[in-house]
Amino acid sequence: MLKTLRPSLRALLVHFIALAVVFGYHYYLSEQYQPANIFTLTLVEGLIAVILGMLLGLRAWWIPINLLFFPLLYPVLYIGLNYSINPLWYLAIFSTLWLLNWNAFTEQVPLYLSGKKTINALANQLGKNKPFTFA
Repeated sequence: MLKTLRPSLRALLVHFIALAVVFGYHYYLSEQYQPANIFTLTLVEGLIAVILGMLLGLRAWWIPINLLFFPLLYPVLYIGLNYSINPLWYLAIFSTLWLLNWNAFTEQVPLYLSGKKTINALANQLGKNKPFTFA
């Protein structure tokens, strides 16, 4: 059933599971021993996400995304917390990225703007076999 989900939703599910494991492990360590630092925890979360992603059938190009998502988020949070960056900048960047890539979740293809030259070249290539029009 999980393999029928879109890849982006499977990746999101993988990260939720990995985060739950890492938070549980961190809570256990903080109760018993010296807790691990945050960067180590992000790397462990990435490794768990990679393993779970492979088990759920995500393609190979998801491996670096799953592995590096949280470790690359760490410097962003560090800079934001230590240099008092207004949170509205994060909202603006996220909103811009969302507006440019929202259709990747439904169509699994990011925004790709084509000029007239590209459209004509595609029409010529596709029109050789049968009539073709762009809607």
